[in-house]
Amino acid sequence: MNLAVDAIFVPHGAEYQAVERGLRQTKTDIKLLPIPMGGEAVAKYYQQLKNKSWQDSINRVLILGLCGSLSSQEQVGDVVLYQDCLFASNSSSSEKQIYQTDTQLTNLIASQLTTKFSLVRGLTCDRIISKVEEKLSLAQVYQADVVDMEGVAILEALPDCSVAILRVVSDDCHYNLPDLNYAFDRDRGRLKTFPLAVALLSQPQAAVRLIQGATKGLNVLQQITTQLFSSK
Repeated sequence: MNLAVDAIFVPHGAEYQAVERGLRQTKTDIKLLPIPMGGEAVAKYYQQLKNKSWQDSINRVLILGLCGSLSSQEQVGDVVLYQDCLFASNSSSSEKQIYQTDTQLTNLIASQLTTKFSLVRGLTCDRIISKVEEKLSLAQVYQADVVDMEGVAILEALPDCSVAILRVVSDDCHYNLPDLNYAFDRDRGRLKTFPLAVALLSQPQAAVRLIQGATKGLNVLQQITTQLFSSK
């Protein structure tokens, strides 16, 4: 039977489009909602969402999207399910708050998957991580497997909901990516077109890897979406 969730949240743009294509191949009428990139924009988005009358009917939420690998164990195209998530803070405090995903919903999703997947710890950063050295350092400090920009913000914004996070790896920890941070509009939670083009053109080899990884990740994301929501 179809996976029983009330809504899917997915970063807008190519990730949203991939999930939308995947859902078109199923009979589900589940709510599919685009979210911005980055924690600040996500927090603002969920504040606005609280004013929507149908928001009260959302109890079980699935987050779909792409992520970056912090471990040689997770390669481009791999599917990961979050067990928990924490935020990469500049604070020197040794205490790191861990945000748990919903175990029951995560296990239900795991039981629906026929594709190989890993249970992981996610790390949420407030910037795009592009350097291999930084990825390896973050993995060591936080004992995390993958990195994203929204995980903790979503779990903080939906404390009364059962939340599961499934992502597909789109970049590994073997090669540097183009630095896209100056193209990132933090307030709007999106990449600015012209600065993005400049960043990609200035680092063509890294840009090719980024595009190839994203393309593979998006294809898997579409397939996984169809797999999860097809009648069985």
